[in-house]
Amino acid sequence: MPTPTSYPRPGAYINEQLLPLITGAANIPGEAVAAFANAFNIGPVIPTFCTSWQQFTSLYGNFSQSNGNTLHFAVYSYFVNGGTGCYVLRVPNTDAVAAHLAIPDLGSATVFTATAAQQQVQSPGAWGNQIYVEVQALNAITKYVNINVYNVPVGASVGPGYLVESFLNISTNPADPRYALTIVNSPVSGSNFIQLTGGLAYVAGTTDFATMVPTPLASGADGSLSPASTFAATLTTAFDNYATNQVLNLNITGGFNASGSMNSNTIVNTVVSWAAAREDVFVLVDGPIPSFPESSATVTSNYTGMVTGGSSIASSSFVAVHGPYLLVQDPSSAIGGATRYIGPSGSILGLWSFTDNLIGVQQVAAGVSFGQLSCLGLETYFTPTDLNTLFPYNINAIKKVPGYGFCVFGARTLLQGFPDMYIPVRRVLMKIEHDSINLTQFAMFEPNTPTLWGEVKTVLQNYLTTQTLAGLLGSTNPAQAFSITCDSTNNSQQTAQAGMLNISIAVALGSPVEIIVINISQLVQGAITSSTPTGSST
Repeated sequence: MPTPTSYPRPGAYINEQLLPLITGAANIPGEAVAAFANAFNIGPVIPTFCTSWQQFTSLYGNFSQSNGNTLHFAVYSYFVNGGTGCYVLRVPNTDAVAAHLAIPDLGSATVFTATAAQQQVQSPGAWGNQIYVEVQALNAITKYVNINVYNVPVGASVGPGYLVESFLNISTNPADPRYALTIVNSPVSGSNFIQLTGGLAYVAGTTDFATMVPTPLASGADGSLSPASTFAATLTTAFDNYATNQVLNLNITGGFNASGSMNSNTIVNTVVSWAAAREDVFVLVDGPIPSFPESSATVTSNYTGMVTGGSSIASSSFVAVHGPYLLVQDPSSAIGGATRYIGPSGSILGLWSFTDNLIGVQQVAAGVSFGQLSCLGLETYFTPTDLNTLFPYNINAIKKVPGYGFCVFGARTLLQGFPDMYIPVRRVLMKIEHDSINLTQFAMFEPNTPTLWGEVKTVLQNYLTTQTLAGLLGSTNPAQAFSITCDSTNNSQQTAQAGMLNISIAVALGSPVEIIVINISQLVQGAITSSTPTGSST
């Protein structure tokens, strides 16, 4: 049993102890949220939740502004395949510069500097050069002004049609309730395009705002130095700071080990280690970008190479690989019939979101019922020999199924070994652990007595009973599906004095069907004659 010294601070902690193999299923929406990340030049630099493709493009630009970045194709395919909302993180180049503008006072000094920002965080990149700021006097004698913000597309002229924000009756006086920094930088009702810094000791008639015609921010630059060396640290810190207590299904968009991508094995393994330590993040990795001409055997070798050799992804139940790439109608092209190949993870996360809401995290989005992808074709069509090669490496194949279309035909993580080598098993554990921590928060700093033990046990028993009856676990009988221990057997006087409350939860886990075996016999004159099949698969 863990000792008090195992934990650095007050909080609720999870320890997993998995035994070899058990079975089951569920029927309640999962709390997991898709998340996408990549290097890009437009948009917020913190994880930002988007509920639609339209909201995404309003923040990160449309395809004409994406310059082919895989972030846009992943998010687009996510929504096309049933996704309902996702976090997006863009990481700028390390030498990117935020656009800015000096705002003068009546004495011609700079009273504030406006810097391009989104989600109340400064946002570097040339995109900020299209932001204009206007300081508009209310009348000839007032000290107050209106600050107007315009978002003007490249090549367009500033005008009322591009006005996106107005902040009324603004002052430079820190003692005024309409002080500029308080209003414009408000995390609740402040600007979505600029952040103000600076401020001067207030002198009436001198440090008041001077009027200013709509003037663009300047000197914003995208930079050219890839953030690859700091990408993993930036990503993990951003989600730890802005998506705490949130189960995430994360895709770093782009091809594995591709030139210019954030998907080297070093970065992926760092992120997967972080996901495993957090215990509430699952990572999906796309395979290598197609390089035609290529045979199915070559593609198969490329995928097995992701998990073997010196540049491989480490074995973990917090990461999965699906392949091959999907051929889709190109959403970035105005040419009818144009197509392109995209990584499958965005589409698969869309299926996960749809299936979570329809059934629950225990139902893997695979097979002909829940694994049908919206696409026109595949990078390659794996042969039975290819599929036999991929299966032992836990690569989840996508294949064409006659009568059903293109379907995900795999449900494995990259962990070799039961029980959590299956995606739904890992996801069920993530849900139970996440929910158990939330449900037991009320016990923090309560007297550690049998009364508290009973309350904790009742809360968890009610929760797990509901999940059991919904089908989340390996039995629909609560007595067989889970057990909870929170009493004197695991809470001694010593642990109580040390401030610890021990709760032991055991759950029956279910595994998905991977192989269907049908034995066919011949009935001859009342006797059964066996037929020995040569072997076939679907």
